[in-house]
Amino acid sequence: MPRTFSLLAALAFTVSGLVFAGCSHLDTSAPATDDRVVTGVVSTGSEEALPAGSEVWVGVIDVSRGVARPEVLGEQTITDATHLPVEFRIEFRAADAVLRQSVSILSRISVGRKLKYYTASEHPLTPGNLSEPQTVAVVPATQP
Repeated sequence: MPRTFSLLAALAFTVSGLVFAGCSHLDTSAPATDDRVVTGVVSTGSEEALPAGSEVWVGVIDVSRGVARPEVLGEQTITDATHLPVEFRIEFRAADAVLRQSVSILSRISVGRKLKYYTASEHPLTPGNLSEPQTVAVVPATQP
């Protein structure tokens, strides 16, 4: 009888060890999603009136392919904007790995197809700042 008990105890320990060891390999986290949303404003740093017919374009860009071939991941065009700052909301798809290295927000403001303002410096978008409202700075297209 003692030998049978020892054998059953050893078997139970081995089986429970396999069950618990197997659980350590299960991924119980929520599935990752590449669907993203970024919100914010386009601004010159002060409140300004815009000329009638102003159009504001804001894009989330993957620049990993180089400057010659950036990929637009998402964009929004705001027509008849009347003043700065201009609010935007863009839905796009990007994996965390892409966000960690090569995604930026760009903007331009034009009036009658003539460029008035543009993003002069990179505005990186990362997993760490994606949930925060973004302020995308634009500068005049022509310096006085």
